[in-house]
Amino acid sequence: MRSTLVKLEGLDALMDGRVDGAVVLGGDLILPEDREQLTSSSLPVVFLSNNFELAGCFQILSGAQERTRDAANHLFSLGHRRVGISGYYQDAHYMRASVKGLQDAYTARGFEFDPRFIATPNGEKFFDAEDLKERLKKLREAGVTALISTEVVEALMAVQLLKEAGLSTPRDMSILSFGPMWKGVFMDRPVLTTFDADLTTCGHKCFEMFKQARDGGVPRTEVMKWELAPGGETVGPPTS
Repeated sequence: MRSTLVKLEGLDALMDGRVDGAVVLGGDLILPEDREQLTSSSLPVVFLSNNFELAGCFQILSGAQERTRDAANHLFSLGHRRVGISGYYQDAHYMRASVKGLQDAYTARGFEFDPRFIATPNGEKFFDAEDLKERLKKLREAGVTALISTEVVEALMAVQLLKEAGLSTPRDMSILSFGPMWKGVFMDRPVLTTFDADLTTCGHKCFEMFKQARDGGVPRTEVMKWELAPGGETVGPPTS
């Protein structure tokens, strides 16, 4: 995970002339020295889905910070004041960007942000039902009435765990996540609300950026655009 290119011996394959360029997914996960070797070479490179901007590179950022801010604002507009966040490990680039987006939304609205609203997995217990059940309990004890999960699979698990606890989504807790839903995966929609991005368009932009990098263009940055998907259901907080 720290350096996919090195793990797969892909960096050497890129640098020995077998390819004309590369689109690198998740460039902020690559070790700095490997990234420096890539960016200082003459190889046209585009970084896709970085969570933080890399100086002097052609890149399309994931939009994790922006989409989480927009998701929180959507929930705030419905009357929620205590919006929590869960998903990936808190020290991951992706999660740090997401938490920053949530905090930005709180600050812009003048609402008080409580560290208890962040409910990331304990240790290696990613997608662990018992761990998520405990995190949901702590969020509810903190008064959270709406949850933003950065991982759609975890969001589906949260809906099910709340149901097993006798609670309803979205009546007792609205849940929002990101990315397209797989057809037939969850028959209880529209209780889960999502923000989606057009990944095909991102692929086209990567190719255009690659041509600009190949032709010696000036590096530039774009951010993936995320929009509220139709068909979801979020409601205001419970009145009781």
